[in-house]
Amino acid sequence: MAKAIVTETDSVSWQSTTNIYRLEPPHEGVDHVAVCVSTEPHCTDETIVFAATETGAARPHPETGRWWILARYADDTPHADALRELGYEVVDG
Repeated sequence: MAKAIVTETDSVSWQSTTNIYRLEPPHEGVDHVAVCVSTEPHCTDETIVFAATETGAARPHPETGRWWILARYADDTPHADALRELGYEVVDG
């Protein structure tokens, strides 16, 4: 199985529930992702996998220019489960 290597935990650029992962091999041309469990007030909780740069900044989608969302999962799906759905196993860096 492909690897998602943890490069940063509790990213200060995102919500505290966000980790940055390097994907080996890349997924759809994306080699880093930010996985965030969104728990905003008045919104449904969800886990979102965003395309990211090596430093954890959000990457824009090449066609729309908006945030590039690779996957969304209802509730607070654990990072490992969200990445496993994309074909990656989480490993420590």
